[in-house]
Amino acid sequence: MSKATELLINLAYQRVKTRFDEKNQQNNITLASIYPEDPRLIGRILRNERIPKKNSNLLTNHSANAIAESLDFKDDKEVYWGSDAEIDHYLLPLFLAACLDVLEDEKKGRVYFLLRQLLFDFVPYAKWFSLHEICTAHYDRMKKKTGYPSDELFHICNIDSVEELNLEISLSAERGIIRLSQLPSTNGEKVMLDVFKNTFCDFSSKSEDKSKTRNKKGKEVRKRYHGMNLGFRGLDNRWQIFIEHEFSNLLEQFLPSDSIGLRVRNIVLNDISLSVKSELELTWLSPDFSSRLLTKGSQNKYDVISALVSGAFDYIDVLEKYQQDREGDDYIDEMITKNKALLKSITPIIFLMQ
Repeated sequence: MSKATELLINLAYQRVKTRFDEKNQQNNITLASIYPEDPRLIGRILRNERIPKKNSNLLTNHSANAIAESLDFKDDKEVYWGSDAEIDHYLLPLFLAACLDVLEDEKKGRVYFLLRQLLFDFVPYAKWFSLHEICTAHYDRMKKKTGYPSDELFHICNIDSVEELNLEISLSAERGIIRLSQLPSTNGEKVMLDVFKNTFCDFSSKSEDKSKTRNKKGKEVRKRYHGMNLGFRGLDNRWQIFIEHEFSNLLEQFLPSDSIGLRVRNIVLNDISLSVKSELELTWLSPDFSSRLLTKGSQNKYDVISALVSGAFDYIDVLEKYQQDREGDDYIDEMITKNKALLKSITPIIFLMQ
């Protein structure tokens, strides 16, 4: 189950439990009074006690309708997805969860590359992710010594290990996603999170549109769920389709025509990568692998390469500060703090800078 669908299901159960507790304080209601057909199902919903092989989502069309009627929800749609105010409350965490699911998807389809392209516009992410690519490319040539592709490269970045570099990638990705949610459209009328809300509301409003179907014998029969909200039926598959199509189209609308972050990525992949490669070609390891040695004739070239790497990082620092001064980043911290409870349920990494 994806982070996004897990969040949506957990929120639904919390919503039902909160409404049940409020109602129970007023009139001591029983589980059987809510859903006589299967009171134990209501108990499992209230405890968020799922049985993966039987019904991992618990909420069925009939139980959702019964819950809506007994606990004074507007309709079954509100049971599944919440009111407009509730959707506004969990929209940013849902957006973050959806993006993290895309980044972790091994298929790496169109939506993955669109999201990467948008995240590369964020200088910290463009820098750390591109450095990781250099590390991966040169790792084998230096692993006998320290496991790092270039001591000097790590020193300039203030990084002590590959693990620390991976942490920087994750942190900058998550902050980059928060930034992405506030990216304005080309006409400046809406930010991405607003467009995402419209797209998600279309997804959550879908109902069973076919009144009839055919059974195993080929006989036409009336569908039990005609007109009902689709709710959580086939949620994982439906959400995957939503991500691959609607969400992918949404991301494409916000691709930047010019990008400081992509300029940084080019500097890392071209200038710095070439310098690291040249540095490795000029040196070899001492017999005990304790240090790298230079020939007399390569010392000057090595010094030039070191200066180029240092200069490239100085320029990246300038570009990063320019982007930060132009956009500010206080709003990212404010949005993280405002959504702290739900964001923590998705990822703890995003709070490391706070």
